[in-house]
Amino acid sequence: MDTFTQRIFEEGLKSGEELGREDGEKRGEKRGRIKGKLEQLMEITRRIMSNEKKSLEDAMRYLQLSDAEKSLVRGAMA
Repeated sequence: MDTFTQRIFEEGLKSGEELGREDGEKRGEKRGRIKGKLEQLMEITRRIMSNEKKSLEDAMRYLQLSDAEKSLVRGAMA
């Protein structure tokens, strides 16, 4: 039994629709937090590029971004 179905049986009081809505809200909130962090990271990177006259790669190196973060920033700023 998957987690969602198990929650329906355990919580009983809530309909499947309500549980689905709650799960969707949680996913949306998580996506929003990730998007907000990416936007902050891009803004900081842009400021370093502008103020310190650094290339994108140099700015990301300066910020000590992980490879995954670098990939996200590159994709978002392309």
